[in-house]
Amino acid sequence: MSYDKLVSQLLQLGDTDIKPKPNLEKLKKLQQALQTGPEAVTEMILDSSTDLDKAYKHSDKWLDYQKKFGITTQHIPELIEILTDKELLWAPGDSKEVWAPTHAARALGQLGAAEALPALVSLFPIVENIYNANADWLCNELPDIFALIGKSAIPVLAPIIADNTLHDSQRTLASESLRKIAEYHSDLLEQCKDIFITQFQHYQTNPYELNGFIEGSLCSLKAVEAIDLIREAHKAKKVDVRVHGSLAWVEYELGLSTKRPKFNYDENELPPELLEQHLKAKQATDQFLESSSFLSKALASSSPSSPSSPSSPSSLSSPLPPLPLPRK
Repeated sequence: MSYDKLVSQLLQLGDTDIKPKPNLEKLKKLQQALQTGPEAVTEMILDSSTDLDKAYKHSDKWLDYQKKFGITTQHIPELIEILTDKELLWAPGDSKEVWAPTHAARALGQLGAAEALPALVSLFPIVENIYNANADWLCNELPDIFALIGKSAIPVLAPIIADNTLHDSQRTLASESLRKIAEYHSDLLEQCKDIFITQFQHYQTNPYELNGFIEGSLCSLKAVEAIDLIREAHKAKKVDVRVHGSLAWVEYELGLSTKRPKFNYDENELPPELLEQHLKAKQATDQFLESSSFLSKALASSSPSSPSSPSSPSSLSSPLPPLPLPRK
C-alpha cells in the first residue's frame, strides 16, 4: 500500500530509541552485592523499588512526529493502516519496516487520536502469546499510548478489565493502561481509582494475576481507601503476591507501616494451586543451580589456573530470595 509522503517516512525509520548508557555506579553496587550474597542483592533491589511505581513516561523519549515529520491529524487514517498492517507487523525482525507500527502507534498517541482506539484494542489478542514477537512492544508501548489519548480511552479499557471471558493478559494490559492514564492525568486519578476498586471487589472471581496488577495500581495511585478490601483479598489468598508483593509490602507502600519487610513477598501467601506450581519451579531451579555448581567446581578442579569468578554459578549455588517482578 502506498502512503502519503510524510507518513511513508515511518516505514524506513527503524529503531530510533536511544539506548541508555550503563550506570557504572549501579553496576559496581550490584557486583558488590553479588559478592556479598543473595540477601544483599534483594536489599539493593528493594532499596530502589520505590522508583518502580513512580510515573515513568516512556513517551518523553519518543520522537516528536508532528515536529520532525509534519504528521498531523489528517494523517490519522493512514497511521491506523500502518498500525494494523499485517505485513508490517510480521516483517522480518531485523528490518526497518517492522518498526513502522510502533512509530504509527506513538504518533497516534501524540495526536490524541481517539478514533484509533478500536484499532489499538484490536491488537490486544496478540499479547496472549508471550512468544509472539509483537507481544513485547505492545505491552511496553500501549499503556503510554492510551495515556496520551487520555480520557476517551477510559470507557474503552474499563470493560476489558471487567470482561472475564477475555484472556488474562488482555485484561492485565488494559489494567496497566488505565494506571498510566491516571499517572499522566491527575484530573482522572479518582475516576481510575474507582474503576480499580470496583473491579477489585470481584477478587474472588478475578484471576489471581489480575488481582496482583490491580493491587499494584492501587499502590501506585496511593489508594489507601482500598486497604480493607486488599486485606480481605489477601486473607482469602486470592492474590498472586509475586506480581506486586505481600500484604505487609502493600501496607508499607501505602504508608500504613514504617517497617519495610525483609522480602517483598512470602511464598506462603500464594493461593494453594499457585504455591504448588511455585514450589515445583523452585525445586527445578534448585536442581539446575546444584548441577551448575557441581559442573563449575568440576571444571575449576580440572583447570586450577582458571578459578571461578565471584559471579559464577559456584558462588551463587543457593537461589535468590523473592525479588520484585517488573511490570509488563
